[in-house]
Amino acid sequence: MKHQRLKTPGEVAELLEIHLTKVYDLIRSGALQAEDHSLPGARRKTWRIDVSEVAAFRQRARRLTVSQIEHERRVSSPPSDDVIPFRARRRALTGCGR
Repeated sequence: MKHQRLKTPGEVAELLEIHLTKVYDLIRSGALQAEDHSLPGARRKTWRIDVSEVAAFRQRARRLTVSQIEHERRVSSPPSDDVIPFRARRRALTGCGR
């Protein structure tokens, strides 16, 4: 029954709708927790990801995306009318046309 809770990186890529190499990148970076199920002495690692970890990753990614959107809104909001750009302020103070 526990094996049904474990997914291969390919299955996780389908669940998250991302490319398989991105799943491996997330595993290597530690953003997605995975267990190594390879046999001793194997040349390649056989990764398995628990379904609960996939759900937790989705929640973290969703929160991060929302916070990034909010940050972009704050950063890219148009300046108020009373804010004078630096170059315009410099021109006004120095009388320089440039």
